[in-house]
Amino acid sequence: MSGEVVRVAVGEVVDPEAIYIGELYEKARTSIADSVGYQIECGMRLAEKKASMKHGEWLPWLDDNAGVLGFATRQTASRLIKLTKSNGTLTHHLNEAEAVQISRQTWGNAPANYSSETNEWYTPPEFLEYARQVLREIDLDPASSAKANKTVQAKEYFSSGGLDRDWHGRVFLNPPYGVEGGRSVAGLFCEKAITEFRAGRVSQAIILVNSLHSQNWQAPLYDFPICFVNHRIRFVNHTGEVNPNPTFQNIFVHLGNGESKQRFTEIFD
Repeated sequence: MSGEVVRVAVGEVVDPEAIYIGELYEKARTSIADSVGYQIECGMRLAEKKASMKHGEWLPWLDDNAGVLGFATRQTASRLIKLTKSNGTLTHHLNEAEAVQISRQTWGNAPANYSSETNEWYTPPEFLEYARQVLREIDLDPASSAKANKTVQAKEYFSSGGLDRDWHGRVFLNPPYGVEGGRSVAGLFCEKAITEFRAGRVSQAIILVNSLHSQNWQAPLYDFPICFVNHRIRFVNHTGEVNPNPTFQNIFVHLGNGESKQRFTEIFD
């Protein structure tokens, strides 16, 4: 790994099985039917894991493996297990309408991790100010909207087609999540950012993504300076509500050289 690690505040993975459960949890960002299917499998594996443990081991296990599970609360784990007990036999027979009903029964209004209606989560202003201090100005946000750009204040933004256009200048990227063609959408955006930087069209970039170190698409990011945030960022949704229970740790990645790289190291330290 050639990139420096600016700050590390993520616990070590204690149990490899947690990595697989976390990958299922991440995959649950597809169609609602596929999402519920992955949630059911998550619950099944969690139930098996819990059953294999002695009294008093379950909650510490959740805490120790939160970085790869994608959640750390007893409530989320309990809901996933309950979902499996109620619907485990339906995994391969769900249509979208049935999946929506099951999701509502389990979560009430579907949580951000599973709902396409809440795929937009905006970066809090204080972190954007840090990014502007590093980049000086933001020329482009390639995955944004008019509402989000009121805070990002990029000179230009793409609300669609960001993967198909040339990028330029100084970029801030908080990519969307989901799966497209079997690949992580966030991973596709990060790959695009690195390609545009190496082609010379992007001079500097700051990327904000969930810390999913078990996901292969994040491996190329580790060639660049990284800040592992020492808490979970509380993103803001399209209605202005702050997410009170964020499920993932986050990282900032810097693409750039010289003074910009030095500023990133100092400001995000």
